[in-house]
Amino acid sequence: MQYKKKVFLTKENTILIVKVELGAIKENPYWSITADEVEPVTIERAKAEARESLEEDGEDWKMAVEAGNTELGLSDWVQFMLDVNGWENVIDCSLYPEQHEIDGVEYCYRSGSCGCLHEEIAKVWPAAAVFIKAHLKAKSKAAAEAYAALVADDVDAEVVKLTKKIIEQGEL
Repeated sequence: MQYKKKVFLTKENTILIVKVELGAIKENPYWSITADEVEPVTIERAKAEARESLEEDGEDWKMAVEAGNTELGLSDWVQFMLDVNGWENVIDCSLYPEQHEIDGVEYCYRSGSCGCLHEEIAKVWPAAAVFIKAHLKAKSKAAAEAYAALVADDVDAEVVKLTKKIIEQGEL
């Protein structure tokens, strides 16, 4: 199984990491094109949102109290949970778990949609149609040719570049 990745900025100022995969199962070739959409967020903002999420809902705290697992008040319990588990267990950054420092500010990448986001991919990468056309031809040869022609991105470098672009637009 082989795959290459391309990185794009969406109109909504999210980052789309497109993964093109070429493989074979028992000599039957296949290809797939999927994507992960992530949103750059400052670590400071992510920590604040994690706190707000735990405080606003309060359901987890209520369940802990009812189960006899804590005698702490909500504020103390939220702080305890953040100290023990970290903000990372509240804000989902699993699709792109890297963190980058840009101009002295730390960024993480909140997970959005993932999977066969073909409409979103087509909006940012019209050349993706090559893979769709390849699917309609003799799969093994056409998919292999399209895959070979694809120049992969350095994902981390592209994510940092696009995050800087979003910052410059005043969106963060």
